[in-house]
Order: sequence, then C-alpha cells, then structure tokens
Amino acid sequence: MGSKNINEVKLMLIAQRLLIVASAIARSMRSICAQRDAARFEYYLGVASGLVAFFGVLTAAHSQHPLFWLLVWPVPTAVVYTIFILVRQGIHIEDGVIVFGRRTG
Repeated sequence: MGSKNINEVKLMLIAQRLLIVASAIARSMRSICAQRDAARFEYYLGVASGLVAFFGVLTAAHSQHPLFWLLVWPVPTAVVYTIFILVRQGIHIEDGVIVFGRRTG
C-alpha cells in the first residue's frame, strides 16, 4: 500500500509541474497574440462606435425628441470609445499638460 501512495504522490507532482509549464506557455502565447489582436480589436471597436454614432445621429435627426436620441446613442458611444483609447494608449499629465502616450523613464 505504501508504494501505491508514493506513486500517486509522484503522479500528482508531475501533473502539477505540467500544469505550471502549460500555464506559462499559455501566458506567453496570450501576450504575443494579444498584441496583434489588440490592434484588430481597437479597429473593429472604432468602426462599430462610428456606425452606432452615425445611426444615432440619423435617428435623432428624424425624431421628435432629438436630444433624447443623441443622449441615448452617439454621446455615450463616443465617450466610452474615447475613454477606451485613452486608457489603452496611455495618458498622463506632464508639466500641467495632458500628454497622450506612455511615460518614458
């Protein structure tokens, strides 16, 4: 019975090591794919936001309550998209001026 428990422990240790290696490989693959996919995602998000804003303006133009439709569609879409881009690209204040981009040094 003792050798059976030792074998089970060895198998568990091997399985744990394999999981650690697999998760490390998956992490590195995700970071490589994430860089390529992030630009594509940003592009599609921009196109979708533009279309939603365009149709929102059209809906507002043909509505009896244009301000309501402007507040429902294009304004929140533009604000969310702008916040997304600013967070993604990085924004900081340097010498009292808002600077677009990551800090260096």
